[in-house]
Amino acid sequence: KMLVAQLNERLRTVRDKEAAGRIALQAEVDRLVKVLDVQGLEMQRLKKTVGALREHSRALTEATDIDPALINKSMLTELEALRALRSAEAAELDDIIAALDPLAASPEEMKTDA
Repeated sequence: KMLVAQLNERLRTVRDKEAAGRIALQAEVDRLVKVLDVQGLEMQRLKKTVGALREHSRALTEATDIDPALINKSMLTELEALRALRSAEAAELDDIIAALDPLAASPEEMKTDA
């Protein structure tokens, strides 16, 4: 009976630690989901900005009293700014993916859980 009680106590301790670990992992997943939601909103804002930029570019190219070289220069500047923004966002997403990778179960772990 003493051995069974000790084994039950060990099992309860392991289960408690496992539950605490799951809670911590779920909190981290929730935090990362919120980060992804913010990134999604930023991407929507970027798409809207690009659409407005296209419209402004069209209006500029249709205007007759503006120097085409000036238009080209400003478009290249805007394009470079967008590339820089995209690069920064890609780096942020890479960080998020790197944080999520350890949380993902490997195929071997999934087989043992089943």
